[in-house]
Amino acid sequence: MNRYSAFLFASLCLILMVGPFACGTTGITLPPVFSTPTPANTSTVVPGGTTTHSPTQTPPTSTPTGSATATSTSTPGCASFTDSYGSSLSLANYVYYDGAWSPSSAAALGWSVTGGEFQQNPGITYSYELVTNSLFSQSLGDYSVEGDFKLDTVAQGVFGLVFRATQGSPDAYIFQWNGLNSRWEIEKQYAVGTYYYPGNNSSSPYTLGTWVHLKVTAGPGNLMNAWITPAGGPTVQIFTNVTDPGTTTPYSTGAAGIRSYNIVSTNTLHVKNFTAYNCAVTATPSPTPTCSGTTYSDNYSSNTVGNYDYYDGAWTPTTAAALGWSVTGGEFQHNPGITYSYDIVNNANFSQSLGDYRVEGDFKLDTVAQGVFGVVLRSTPASYYAYIFQWNGLNSRWEIEKQTGVGTYYYPGTNSSNPYTLGTWVHLKATASGNSFNGWVTTESGDGLMDGATTQIFSSVPDPLTTPLYATGGAGIRSYNIVTTNTLHVDNFIATTCP
Repeated sequence: MNRYSAFLFASLCLILMVGPFACGTTGITLPPVFSTPTPANTSTVVPGGTTTHSPTQTPPTSTPTGSATATSTSTPGCASFTDSYGSSLSLANYVYYDGAWSPSSAAALGWSVTGGEFQQNPGITYSYELVTNSLFSQSLGDYSVEGDFKLDTVAQGVFGLVFRATQGSPDAYIFQWNGLNSRWEIEKQYAVGTYYYPGNNSSSPYTLGTWVHLKVTAGPGNLMNAWITPAGGPTVQIFTNVTDPGTTTPYSTGAAGIRSYNIVSTNTLHVKNFTAYNCAVTATPSPTPTCSGTTYSDNYSSNTVGNYDYYDGAWTPTTAAALGWSVTGGEFQHNPGITYSYDIVNNANFSQSLGDYRVEGDFKLDTVAQGVFGVVLRSTPASYYAYIFQWNGLNSRWEIEKQTGVGTYYYPGTNSSNPYTLGTWVHLKATASGNSFNGWVTTESGDGLMDGATTQIFSSVPDPLTTPLYATGGAGIRSYNIVTTNTLHVDNFIATTCP
């Protein structure tokens, strides 16, 4: 399941951050846009897709698989490095150290890039991977680091985010899960094999085999804050304004990276969506509010074709195979030849009795020919009903389409501005509330990166009620005219009643 301009972290701080910060206002102020890391199943057992019916805030992360390997930007007031592990070229973005902080290599420490992930399965070993100085300077001190982690179920281990580290010296802070101590820690390393803990917390323990998003901020000065977001779960602030007690002199600057230990033979540590950036941080942030609602999210890390009900152009039930849908390389892909397709999250995962909710996802249509793709809201397949927020390349415009029967429809909204460019990733988001519909697009340099401009295409558009309003219905994906040899790529799909 890749990498910007000054917009990157205006967008990241608006969109990707787990804590409630912002670098500043860029473009339109709009409701937060979310994606999600690999989901862990909660109330419904759905491999790779998650339905939650308890207080939840979907973590603002993603699972990119775009072509770019990494991006490093440095603009006045904001430097950044992001890696979504799109290829093995990512291995060169880091310098590697063993347990004695001696220089090593990715191969020696068991690191590889596999399936859009940074993976380690080395047998028992210490490992520190620091972003190279040219990509994220060691002269920086007040910054944030975050990433998605999953440790397989063979045995507990240690993993986390390194900050203010000195390359070539055993000096670093680390926000980590220490499964050997069964707790979260902020560890300070100050010599080979010597360390102490400015912070430790045994609450909200990590569950082996699940994804969790980690975030830490360093600064201002000697302040450290850290959060975790389990996949599909609420964001929890684990450390609030922790300080280094000064047993040794606090570190004020240094490199960002990843730490692991005790990743035993046959076990694997998975890492995705690593980012470090120095957009302005806040000394006393508040945890992200939770939401009591229903959320379905899917980043296609496993074969989740069974989570959807499939309909052809006549809204006749069919199958994923018949319509050319598959889960491939961490994406939901469609390459069927010319056909209509409606893929609605099945009722057990996201109820068709819901009406006011948000749907979003990442899309890329390859360059063979224009087509139609978008997110479906309030769909009742048995009655051929749906609203759709879509790019219609055959009409060269964005549309809110209302389907009223087989082959009959009208458009409550159309907009030809900000046209979609074939072969690029774009994030679509739509909301339905009563008789008010909104739609946004965010250009992306890679799958799930959310690093381009966000534009509100439709603002509080009403259905003119040529036919009665659809008040409730299912959420899903729509496509049309995906011609032979072309492919529609979809990732990070989410439907939620949370704001």
